[in-house]
Amino acid sequence: MGAQRDPCSETDWSRFWAQSDYAHSIVCTALGDRQSCLEALHSALENDPSYAPAILSLGSLEYQLGRSDQGRRLLMSLLALPDDTDDLTQMIDRAGEFLISIGAYSDGLELFCAGASRFPQATCLLQGLTRCAGRAGLAPAAATGPADGSAASDPDGWEQSLPARAA
Repeated sequence: MGAQRDPCSETDWSRFWAQSDYAHSIVCTALGDRQSCLEALHSALENDPSYAPAILSLGSLEYQLGRSDQGRRLLMSLLALPDDTDDLTQMIDRAGEFLISIGAYSDGLELFCAGASRFPQATCLLQGLTRCAGRAGLAPAAATGPADGSAASDPDGWEQSLPARAA
């Protein structure tokens, strides 16, 4: 029989308190209390600096508050989290979609490029990269995909102009 994990370890309690603070931030947002939301997100990351939902939320909030350098640093830090982080590719994708939504295409391209390089099997990141490039004017409009997020077809389109992949 292998060693059993202590259900009350310090790591578990840190994550518990981070999740609690994150949940509190959601309630504060719903009540329109931005300051308390900000404080709850900071507290969540003090309890667990690797809690991806709090990183995503705080990074997005920092952008909304006009502190794009802090927001960018937080969103890019998602890329440094371990591979086994829960829903990591989805968190990176959400961060990139947020950056597209506010027109921060350069940051979005950097995030999606790094994410797609690290997780090439994550089609959401490849699609996000394509959408971001299109919205930034770096690819024809067909590459941006429909606004509703559904798949777009591009027969004989821009994909044929891409360099061939190395075998």
